[in-house]
Amino acid sequence: MLNPYFGRAFARCETSNGTDNFVGTPRWAADFIDPKMHGLAPFPAKVDPTQFLDAQAILVSVTAVANIGDTSLTISQITLPLNVKFIPAGTTLYFGNGKVAVLSALYTNEVWNIDTDNPYTTGTTLSVNALPAAFVGGETAYYLPFPGRCQINSGTLVSRTFAARDSGSGFHPAVATDDEFYILAFDIQDANMRNEATLYRSGAGLSVKENYLPQWASLNTPVGAVNEVQTVVLTGATGGGFIMFGINASTGNKTYSPLVAYNSNLAGIQTALNDIFGAGLVVAAGTVTDFTLTYSGAGYAGMPQPLIGLDLDGLTGFTAANGAHTTPGVAAAINPLLARLRAEYICVKGTN
Repeated sequence: MLNPYFGRAFARCETSNGTDNFVGTPRWAADFIDPKMHGLAPFPAKVDPTQFLDAQAILVSVTAVANIGDTSLTISQITLPLNVKFIPAGTTLYFGNGKVAVLSALYTNEVWNIDTDNPYTTGTTLSVNALPAAFVGGETAYYLPFPGRCQINSGTLVSRTFAARDSGSGFHPAVATDDEFYILAFDIQDANMRNEATLYRSGAGLSVKENYLPQWASLNTPVGAVNEVQTVVLTGATGGGFIMFGINASTGNKTYSPLVAYNSNLAGIQTALNDIFGAGLVVAAGTVTDFTLTYSGAGYAGMPQPLIGLDLDGLTGFTAANGAHTTPGVAAAINPLLARLRAEYICVKGTN
């Protein structure tokens, strides 16, 4: 089916489960896309393909430490698109900062379709050539199964500033602080070859099923959370010990630590913290007389915390004891891009 007003494919072929062939309004469009209903922006538009990553790009995320010379890399399990059967051996993945990994065996999640005479890996491990640089975990890279192509899916949020519009620049992936903000109405199969875009009009009372937009996973992730960091400094202690106390999030009760000797070590501080807050939820770094506390985990991450308490009655010789909120905890906030979307469209929850 062609859109007679724009002479192009009407929308991506999909049904409610996103797998079968059906040409029509995409799932994210709660209102039927029809130019006569003013669903589409009336002006011609273009995107800047250099700003977009191909929709078929496959994210590879490292989840564990790897050392120089290691021949395996621990990753989050990859689900390959239907039209990509494997990542071939010899593929080079670039993780930035000089970190690269070259696959020594292909990776697949379709074991039944692989020649068992050739090595392959699945699951959460990549077989690689000896690593030339160490990984700390958290690094990411993209594998592009179709190099040089830039597919942009219907439902992608795009934006630009008025200055970019006036200079003739195309739309880029949406930024909440831009001036013009739209939803891409139809797929662009390859923006490097043809970058014309038809936009779903904003500010016209139209509704979208926000959870069916391509970026929903990232849009629905709160942003801006900051974990609390506190500093404790004890000066001049010559004997005895001290007790720490704080609020245990799981019980809501004030909890006291055992006595921490003035000449203890960092392990002793950590044991005391585990008694108060739970194992590993508040982590100490430094020395027994000058240490930082970083709050994380359930009940503590991304939240302001009361200052750690100190009972110094058993400590002798000290001349000063100070505790401070080095980095106050901040709760996560709604993604500003999602807030902008909801301000301009009537957002509903898709259920089909």
